[in-house]
Amino acid sequence: MNTTNAVPGNPPVPPEERKQESRVMQRIEILSKSFAITAALIYATGFLVISSFFERFGVREEGTLLKVKYIHVGLLSMLFPLFVLAPIFLQSYLRKQSQMRNPSPSIALLFLSHLFFVCYWFVTYAHPGLFHEKSLYICLMFFWSFGIFLFIGRFAIKKNSSVLWIESFAHTYIDGLFGEKEDKKEAGKLGGQPDTLRQPDDKPQPAKRQHPYRRHCVRAFFVTGLIVLDLFTALKPAIVFWLLASICMLILAIIRSKSGRKYLLLLLMLLIGSIYWVLGPDRELVWRTVFYYLYWLMIGGHLWLQQQRVRDRYKEEARPVAWLFTLSVISGLYYMTTVAFAYGIYPHIPAAKGGGDYFYSPTVEIFFSEQSIKAIPEELIKKSAPKSLILRIFTGEQPQYKSIPLKVIEQTTDTLYIADPDAKDRPLSRWAFWDTPKIFAIRRDTVVSMSTLPTESPPSAAYSFSH
Repeated sequence: MNTTNAVPGNPPVPPEERKQESRVMQRIEILSKSFAITAALIYATGFLVISSFFERFGVREEGTLLKVKYIHVGLLSMLFPLFVLAPIFLQSYLRKQSQMRNPSPSIALLFLSHLFFVCYWFVTYAHPGLFHEKSLYICLMFFWSFGIFLFIGRFAIKKNSSVLWIESFAHTYIDGLFGEKEDKKEAGKLGGQPDTLRQPDDKPQPAKRQHPYRRHCVRAFFVTGLIVLDLFTALKPAIVFWLLASICMLILAIIRSKSGRKYLLLLLMLLIGSIYWVLGPDRELVWRTVFYYLYWLMIGGHLWLQQQRVRDRYKEEARPVAWLFTLSVISGLYYMTTVAFAYGIYPHIPAAKGGGDYFYSPTVEIFFSEQSIKAIPEELIKKSAPKSLILRIFTGEQPQYKSIPLKVIEQTTDTLYIADPDAKDRPLSRWAFWDTPKIFAIRRDTVVSMSTLPTESPPSAAYSFSH
């Protein structure tokens, strides 16, 4: 007897459809809860970062707690795990779980890391004028990276592409360079169509007479193109990335090698020393920011290990306790990443991107009202030669009370927090390194108007991590 409840006049709903609908509703509920938890975590992170950062300047955040800026800063703090760590870990996992006989080559992970490193650097440290100065090279770099992911499987491993136009391009222009074109007689057997140009429905066959050095030549070609574009876009970050990539590959070679480790260790020391030499004046920046990345690597490594160990070490009833212990460890490390971001990373992100680096932020001049000029500190007033009373009467010109060039640190509904960027004891280039300037809090009702001075972004900043 069918027990399915049905509305009179409507056909009964099959049990399988009801089960499918319940599964969809459960997934929607899980996604909504995950989104709410993630949004709350991002907001709390942004609030902690902003509060910790402005505490250095003696600035107190006023007004409502619901601010979009907290979400923006929270997202900035999550960019490294979301932009860099998560894609690399997921790509490594999918590569191991692949059921294909020839999975994506390991060098594809290097190109993927490069792409996300470039995106992360553009979003965080790159000065705002870089996209205007290097727009052509940035566009070419992304087109080159996209082309690598399209052609890497066909050119770097012994596998034909299932995409017909890629296979046609490779057979026509690339295989001939390595002496891999097939015989015309063989092609005639297929109706005038070579083996490498079979339809996608046919099972792809390995390319014949593979050249022994084809993979190395193609990989070197891809890497060389990226390096050249990197050097034209941002010199120092590009050198540091490729040196770090070389160090990672060298460490893997040392682990796998059974002989010659002494020479590999010597080469590793030389690479580390070359990074230290290339950084130059940016070494202080690296020492202040590296802890943030180390904490995130610890979180990722701990999760990776626990995901494998919990199932092997503990019984099913003890696994929730093990994951609760893992959550407590990760919570402590996450708080450390938040503090490291507030004191190490955030001061070096340009203010135009929501960060705390005011080096490229607009310089302003403030015009004060005549009634409030006595309440303004004298060191903020721009000194000019006074005009005679008779001249002012004839010209009808009113006296102007203008400030020196200033940087706006923060502004609320009734207060402006400003600082002098030209102070000799606290230069602007050192604000991000705890040499905080003297901050002045000016009430908004004392300000008549404000003008922004024209600024130019030095081209040399595109080739460095900092100013």
